[in-house]
Amino acid sequence: MKWVFLLGLLVFTPWLAMHLKAQPRHLPYAGFAIGILPFLLSGFNLTASPISWSHWSGAVKGIDISLLDGVALAVLFATKPARTPASLKAAFAIYALAVAVSTIAGSPGARLASVFYAWQIARAALVYVAVSRATVTHPKVAVAVVMGLGTGLGLQALVALEEHLGGVSQAGGMFGHQNLLGMASHFAVFPAVALVLAGQYTKQATAIVIAGLVVAFTGGSRATIGLFAIGLVITLCLSLWRKSTGRKTAVAAGLFVALLASLPVLYTAIERRSDETRANSSLERRLMISAAKMIITDHPLGIGPNRYVVVANVGGYSDRAGVPWDQANRAAPVHNTYYLVTAEMGWIGLLGLLALYGSILALGLRTIRGGSSGVHGELPVGLTATMIVLAAHSYFEWITMYFHIHYLLAISVGLLIGLRQGAAAQRRRVRRVPMPSVELARSGA
Repeated sequence: MKWVFLLGLLVFTPWLAMHLKAQPRHLPYAGFAIGILPFLLSGFNLTASPISWSHWSGAVKGIDISLLDGVALAVLFATKPARTPASLKAAFAIYALAVAVSTIAGSPGARLASVFYAWQIARAALVYVAVSRATVTHPKVAVAVVMGLGTGLGLQALVALEEHLGGVSQAGGMFGHQNLLGMASHFAVFPAVALVLAGQYTKQATAIVIAGLVVAFTGGSRATIGLFAIGLVITLCLSLWRKSTGRKTAVAAGLFVALLASLPVLYTAIERRSDETRANSSLERRLMISAAKMIITDHPLGIGPNRYVVVANVGGYSDRAGVPWDQANRAAPVHNTYYLVTAEMGWIGLLGLLALYGSILALGLRTIRGGSSGVHGELPVGLTATMIVLAAHSYFEWITMYFHIHYLLAISVGLLIGLRQGAAAQRRRVRRVPMPSVELARSGA
């Protein structure tokens, strides 16, 4: 069946590229598809793997090709180029170097697993390029992508609510795990909050925020709930920092009051797990970090991406750190992206990750202050808040290594860069428009 899917994708992609090239007004529909697909790929099995290691312990289990890859490739060929800032290029180059160096430095036994991760990074880069180009090419693409993200989150919220009503204490929707769904929700919620504050697409954006609340409540993840609240406050502050108006201040105050009112309900979601369970979870995380520190000491260049679990167990690191011998602990990497990246890709990998997060955040803050008016000026507020929350959430989770989060990060950065370039182009157009008085003087009036 996978070969039928791949053959269909081989036919569909060039057809879509030619269609979008001939009908650029349909680009927003492609943008909507790019936004919604990360939330649907797993649940609807819209991915095929020419090479598959289904039982591999890493997050990436093969050379995967998804429907989203096909749509992104078609959009790339149908749009005009967008310029990627030098700081972002440099950061990505450092991270890519770390992937290559750690793959070579690691033991040769399972290097193909590291190649799987490199392929996943390439797919995410493809989506980034497609989104940035589409955002520059068509002014309605940015909102269409956000609405796609929100629709995907809304569908996941319905599935998670059904699971919760069916007795599942921590619902994960189609993602299968509450932490993964919770992190994915950030990418839709905070841009939607920015739209609410701006008074743009208010009904749709409010529905997206409500879907995020449902996901946080049904999932019961401490990090998701806490960072939902923190991210909301960050978005409010960034939006008011960009431009404060009486309406926006009133809406921000209303959202803050609504957040305070919802906190007791969200706290009951955390309380669904016993004190002992939460304490054990915290202890296990600390033990995993101890194991990761030992790996980092022994392998400063890294053990190779996508290989942590095997090395931690076979190398005896988890044993020495006292990590309990059960599937939940021994089959998962250290629950901290920064430690995981350093263990797998060495100190170069950590530098690359920090450079990526830092450059995106810096670009976001500059875009907020220099953004255009209207919705395109407000969306970078939510995208920047998402990056801040992602950087914080990465300290508590390793699930950033899944393709869902890679895709969503690529989409968000693509939107940010596309909107930034669009704002710069608008400022250039404004500077080129002659003042009326100058025109009158030239005409001899």
